[in-house]
Amino acid sequence: MSDCPQIRTAVCTALLVIGVVLSGKIAGETQNTPSPSATAMVRRCTNNLMRQLRSPIPIRFQERTDAPWGSEIRDVILTRTGRVDRLITIRDQPLTAAQDKKEIGRLNALLQKPGTHFAALPQDRELQRRLKLVAAIPMAFSFQKSVEDGSASQEFNFFPLQDFHPASQETRVYKGMRGVLQMDVRRAQLLRVDGEIFRNVPFGWGILGKLHKGGHFRIEQREVLPGNWQITEMDFDFTYTVFLFSETHYIRKITNTAYTSIDPDTRMETAIGLLLSQPEEPSVFSAGAR
Repeated sequence: MSDCPQIRTAVCTALLVIGVVLSGKIAGETQNTPSPSATAMVRRCTNNLMRQLRSPIPIRFQERTDAPWGSEIRDVILTRTGRVDRLITIRDQPLTAAQDKKEIGRLNALLQKPGTHFAALPQDRELQRRLKLVAAIPMAFSFQKSVEDGSASQEFNFFPLQDFHPASQETRVYKGMRGVLQMDVRRAQLLRVDGEIFRNVPFGWGILGKLHKGGHFRIEQREVLPGNWQITEMDFDFTYTVFLFSETHYIRKITNTAYTSIDPDTRMETAIGLLLSQPEEPSVFSAGAR
């Protein structure tokens, strides 16, 4: 059930591409190259997004993943220093006693690790990678108004600038991404994005491989709590090759729901304790939300 970490980063790239345009009035920019004002606006958006990445709003929710091997639901708690979760169903069935015991053992093992940074190192590396991806967005993409849907909702095409030269392995994926995003311009928030990998893109991150053209992704966002916008649906379909091995088809649909607020000062140890002592019952996902 585990995924290639390099592909997970490529998938998160799609999210970061879109997050940068959640604010700013870029509706007037219809040229294939952004004006200085549009670039400055996007740069302000990236700065805001980077602050959000560095200081996430603590929250609890349920995450359903649908993949070729089946489905699973996790009870997730996001703290300021990272995420912890507990598996609660597999293929729409409660865990067996053995599976639940394994989950409890995994969480207890985390609590036994010394200090408060047992999960910080890998999550910090991923954060630094995402920050690098965000910082490159103003230089990588142009945005063009597509469709205006009512007074609040507008659509924009986004596509890579021809003169963008990636400075890192991570940002190479930008050379092959394009799509359409819909945003609420009154509240300056993303509503939906449909995108594609329209050309083969090599990637690195310590190994050799490439994303193949023809991949698609869809992302939706909504206000899950007052003033708190979260990605609620992600649908990915990619084909990739790692080193000299055969092609792998990556298909995932991730749907989040049942959001609840938590104490903003919740520590990772406390979050693990909550998952151990107060496991959430599966939400409407158990009915097969798709």
